[in-house]
Amino acid sequence: MFFDVLWDRIRNQWQDAVVLLLAVWLLVSPWVLGYAGAATPAWNSYVFAFLIGGFACGALIAWQHWQGWVNALFGLWLVVAPWALDIDNGAAVANLPLVGAAVVVLSVWSATFGRRGDPDALDGRRTP
Repeated sequence: MFFDVLWDRIRNQWQDAVVLLLAVWLLVSPWVLGYAGAATPAWNSYVFAFLIGGFACGALIAWQHWQGWVNALFGLWLVVAPWALDIDNGAAVANLPLVGAAVVVLSVWSATFGRRGDPDALDGRRTP
């Protein structure tokens, strides 16, 4: 039963599930790409991984359109962060905007079009 519900949520809200995977990547990417020792880009990755992952989990549990808009704002921050924070690590400068752009696109898609197959999703009502 639990796995059936989980699979339905992932199938109908695949954008949020992919955003959650991007958050996991954002969390581990400082180690994988070798910028864990650079404090600013690493901590930026850690903090926004938890924020984006938290809102993606929230969307998978109890979807509301505003969750996508919040994650889109977080994604926009990731796009501009290398320049706003004056990050000079090449891996972080490449990774953060790419992940951020993907989060923006998927989150806006989720917020705009709602859950697939759920006509009540856009006005925030939940179906049984």
